[in-house]
Amino acid sequence: MSPTRKLLFGLVVAAALFAFLEGLLRVLVPKQRLLYTWEQDNGPLAMAGPRLIPKPGHWNTRRDGPYRWETTVNDDTLREDGPVAAHPQPGEKRILALGDSWIFGISVTQGRTIPDQMEDQLKRAGWAEKVDVINAGVPSFAAFDVLWRWNELGGRYQVDGVLIGEPHNARRGRALTGERAAWYQALPVSKPAAIARRHRC
Repeated sequence: MSPTRKLLFGLVVAAALFAFLEGLLRVLVPKQRLLYTWEQDNGPLAMAGPRLIPKPGHWNTRRDGPYRWETTVNDDTLREDGPVAAHPQPGEKRILALGDSWIFGISVTQGRTIPDQMEDQLKRAGWAEKVDVINAGVPSFAAFDVLWRWNELGGRYQVDGVLIGEPHNARRGRALTGERAAWYQALPVSKPAAIARRHRC
């Protein structure tokens, strides 16, 4: 058999093997498991324009291997048990927690996320009579998405501070380079920022 025929024979065998494997997977693996999280009917995320947000409402119990975890997302897409008022209660201090799945708490059941634990620690430390750390984390977020989330929520809630979890989704950050550049170019440059820019040069 000539080298050309051997190559063609190999390609045909490989194509047949891939076709067989694909057919087998289509039979054995449910379609929902092959979809992205935001494409699944019962998935935790939904598209809001170009960005993902947590779906409002109570999610079904989820599993991460043998571990079961529950999540509640309120109508404002915050991982909170109920509505969050625009202003804090008397004697209460509030922090808005922004970030990706680490802040949101993928695989962590309700009440055990990083914002929840920070809330408990600040109460024990006596920072205020009441402490509320609002969980505004969103799985898949990159740094620019966090800025967008702040722009969306920062004027909605009166807070005493902001907790920003370092986003880990670098690939998505690179994909948003053009949008990020347009965003920053549209912002007015303050005098301190202009001075700092001159000193860096």
